[in-house]
Formats: sequence, C-alpha cells, structure tokens
Amino acid sequence: TAMHCFWLPEAADPTEYSSDIPLKDRKVDVLELGRRSEEYHKAITDALKECSYTHLYVQGKERMFPTREQLMETWRHTRISVCFPKAVTDLERSGGMETVTFRYFESMSSKCLMVGHCPQELQDIFGYNPVIEVDRTDYSGQLLSVLADIEQEEYQELVDRNYQQMLKVGSWDARVQDMLALLRVRGYYLETT
Repeated sequence: TAMHCFWLPEAADPTEYSSDIPLKDRKVDVLELGRRSEEYHKAITDALKECSYTHLYVQGKERMFPTREQLMETWRHTRISVCFPKAVTDLERSGGMETVTFRYFESMSSKCLMVGHCPQELQDIFGYNPVIEVDRTDYSGQLLSVLADIEQEEYQELVDRNYQQMLKVGSWDARVQDMLALLRVRGYYLETT
C-alpha cells in the first residue's frame, strides 16, 4: 500500500504570548534571536549602539534567556524582531530550501514588527508579506529609519494586522483544521460525539 505524506508548516499558540503593549511603548528596540544573518548583524550593531537603541542578541555560547518567562517577557517588550530564513543565514545547510520558522510566528504572536526576509511559504499562508524586507543597499539606514518612525500608525497597524491573520491562519488550531481538511479530501473522517 502506498503511504501518503503531507507537510504542514509550523505554527504557534498566540494565546501564550503577551501583546498588550503598543510598539511605541516597548523598551527593547531590536531583538536578534537564534540564527542570524552575520552580514546584517555586523551592519546594524554599531549604528544601533551609536544611536543608543537597545539591541539584544546572543553573545558567545550562553543562553540568552535562561527561563521561558524571561523569553516571553522580552517578546512582550520588543519592537523589532529580525527574522531571516535558514536559506539566507546558512544557504549550504538549508539546501536552498526556504521555509517559515517558529521565530516568525513568535514575533507575530507578540505583535513585534518583523524586519528581515519573508519566505514565500509565509506569504502564501498569510496572503501578503508580513515582513519589512531589508534594504540590502542600506541595512542600518533602513533600520534606523524604521526605529525613528516606530510611533507612526502604519507600523502598529501592520503588527495588529499580522496578529489577526496569525489567529486565523498561523495558530495550531488553524493547522489542525488544515490537517483535517487534507484527511477529508482523501476519504478519512473523524467520528464526533
């Protein structure tokens, strides 16, 4: 018998994250969590420091957040989350395959503004690009400009829109519905009581 395999993208539970603080009132300006684009990191680090922006990133081998509570509180207070897929940060290991990762879903669940690169898969799921694409000709200038204008409504509107879309198509509830739909199309049904 043939085995049918289906792939579903990652997801997150937005209710596990706090998103109650507007962007303009958050105190962590830029968060680079996990894998990063070294080229981008090097281009923005000094510029952020010179302008006295708060920039959090892993230094050395220490864990950045020893507890989940610390991580969640940092997400709650972060304005910009830098997000790149592995195809950008480590092309060789990714095999050129560009997929959306958990970091994007965490960022949207926390209502962080994402700056980086949107995998096509995420754009397909959301129906639009929820990421501010980096300007490869001026990494630091673009980021400083976004931070200078962070109080503008357009950025808050984008994170609010991303959060609402996250609830619709990026949650585990949405993935379960996707899985059930795939099974139904192939003749499988769950009995409900």
